[in-house]
Amino acid sequence: MIRVRTLGAASALAVGLLVSGCAGNGGRRAFEAGLTALERGEWVQAQTALEKSIARRPGHADNAVAYNGLGVALAQLGHLAEAEEMFAQALRLDPLLTTARTNQGLVRYQAGQADEAVPILEEAAEADPDDPRALLILARAQLDRGRPVAALDATRRAIGRAPDQADAWNLAGVIHYRQDRWDDARTHWQRALDLRPAYPEALWNFGRLEETRGEDPRACIPLYAEYLDRLPDGPGAPTARAALVRLDPDGAGAPFADREEPDPPPDPVDRLLRQARRAREQGEHGDAFARYIEAAEAAADAGRRIAVLEEAAREYADSPRAHLVLARALKDAGRNRAALEAGRRAVALNPRWAASHELVAEVAGDLRDDATAAASLRALTELTPGSREAWWSLAVLYRDRIRDAEQAEDTFRRFADRFPQDRRAAEARRIVAQYVRERERRPAPTPTPTPGPTPAASAPPLRVSRLDGEPSPARTLPLTPASVRDEATALQHYRRAVEYQRRNQPDDARTFFLRALEQDDRLARAYYNLAAIYQAQGDAERAIDAYQRALAADPAMHQAAYNLALIYLNRDLPAVARTRLEQVTRMAPDFPRAWYVLGVACNKLDQPADAARALRTFLRLAPDDPAAPQIRAWLEAHRE
Repeated sequence: MIRVRTLGAASALAVGLLVSGCAGNGGRRAFEAGLTALERGEWVQAQTALEKSIARRPGHADNAVAYNGLGVALAQLGHLAEAEEMFAQALRLDPLLTTARTNQGLVRYQAGQADEAVPILEEAAEADPDDPRALLILARAQLDRGRPVAALDATRRAIGRAPDQADAWNLAGVIHYRQDRWDDARTHWQRALDLRPAYPEALWNFGRLEETRGEDPRACIPLYAEYLDRLPDGPGAPTARAALVRLDPDGAGAPFADREEPDPPPDPVDRLLRQARRAREQGEHGDAFARYIEAAEAAADAGRRIAVLEEAAREYADSPRAHLVLARALKDAGRNRAALEAGRRAVALNPRWAASHELVAEVAGDLRDDATAAASLRALTELTPGSREAWWSLAVLYRDRIRDAEQAEDTFRRFADRFPQDRRAAEARRIVAQYVRERERRPAPTPTPTPGPTPAASAPPLRVSRLDGEPSPARTLPLTPASVRDEATALQHYRRAVEYQRRNQPDDARTFFLRALEQDDRLARAYYNLAAIYQAQGDAERAIDAYQRALAADPAMHQAAYNLALIYLNRDLPAVARTRLEQVTRMAPDFPRAWYVLGVACNKLDQPADAARALRTFLRLAPDDPAAPQIRAWLEAHRE
């Protein structure tokens, strides 16, 4: 059967565009790291980084793109239902993010739901008249539904949008072939190869046409030969080899006398390395990395295996997996010091990957690097709290090597509480009881007086920041600030709250943000994060109160004003939203989304001239935003 090229991650699932400012450096770094990982095909790293970005910047304008990228990573990891929910969340945050709509249709199609995918893809294709992706996927879905005419129409529209898109020409050739229109198929595959000479699927399809339907079957020889050079293990390789053996037994037309001695079998490691390097040069990083791993597995000795993996780690220096695989090979070869360094690089690139911590803990233990081993074991107990071996190894390390009785007692106690059915639980309880007896035999320390806190000047409660005409929230924060501010304790509570937020434990995070604010009611960031939690949980009134208090503590916090405006717009208060958005544009004039939402608010107020001014500013700041085509169309329709 003639093959339709299955688009890879880089071209089929689109990441989207960066559409906001740079507030929240940690979250911003995670956001950018996630997008970089997506480009490299490092799906687990991308998932971790984008989840961190969303958790660290709740309510941020980047989150629509982050959810879309998270959906891409989940889809590539095989979690299609979860990926579709991420695309839906991206669209809830930004209905004009057409890449998410296209991706939503794609995962439906990949899940075998072509009928459900078609209306989604048609909507995506209409929403972005410049992008051929939705049309190409739509064509495949229509072809699967047995509707070649509709498929060909979608393909032609895609070619009209992007005449240099080789995928579209290849797909058109497939449709013509299935309609027995051999000359049209030949024309389209020739065009695909003109645009991309090394396009494997077009080479195979064209070769198959010449072999079975052409005037001279030998015309398939150079096409099949090139295909095999590009994809020696590809799905069409058996058919291509059989045709070459039958039609050109001497080998691509070479005289038999020139081949008296059979060529030695190619070294599999060299062959796989060539494939890896070629795929890397063509930007197919996921395939390239897979070939590096295959080459390492094919190596007969440890030295060559390590050399292959060292090349992979150099080429993919930002990939934690590359460094982890290298670390394992080094450990197996007895090079523990080098293995520890490679493992540490993997941990630094993705601190939440349990496999990296597990290897580092093991190698550090062999090297008696107790501090490193303890740090990795502690990380394992946080990342995989059900790991019995991590808890037990950490407790034994504290007792036998680090000799920290307090930590050892606490860890053995936790082990016994968490795993009461484990055969080692009784021993853990015995060890805890022994620590308790030893502590009771020790004399109590002589108490020493400690100075109390220096009373600070009594500060009036923070005045909530509200603009004229802005409604007061119906519910206020359950907050009673201390009469004397304690900045150190407040910061401790704040850091703990942020950690809970990072772990996606919003109720615990909310508790500790409130505790922080009770000790120091001037922490604008605590109010902002607290507001985001209330907003995500549907408590808009308390979210409004917290955002207003954040602005009172830091009048320059334009993200808080922006999120307030979004709440008011959703509650059909466009006049109040407009006032806040005008404040945002004064504070952050280069923040594109504020101008976009301001245009929406003005349009709701039936103020088209003001809406047009705001939207033109948005286009100037973000001319390539996915919403730009619809906005230009709106401006054209409302031109005075």
